[in-house]
Amino acid sequence: VVNRVEAYLSTTKHVSIMKKLSVADKYRLKMLRSHCLSLFTTLAELKNITSDIFGELSEDTKKAVHERTLELID
Repeated sequence: VVNRVEAYLSTTKHVSIMKKLSVADKYRLKMLRSHCLSLFTTLAELKNITSDIFGELSEDTKKAVHERTLELID
C-alpha cells in the first residue's frame, strides 16, 4: 500500500510539492521525499520550503533540504 501511495503522490499534479514533502516527511517516505526535492531546481524554490513548512519538518528532511541547497549552489 505504501508503495502505491508513493507512486501516486509522485505523479499526481493535484497535490502541491510542499504538501507532498510534508506527507513524505510525516510518514517517512524516502523515495517521495527525494522525488519532491529533485523537483526544486532553483534556490528561490527551496526558499519557499524554509518560509512555509521548514520548522515542521523532521531533522532528516531538514538535512535533505540543506543537501539539495548545496547541490543547487554548486
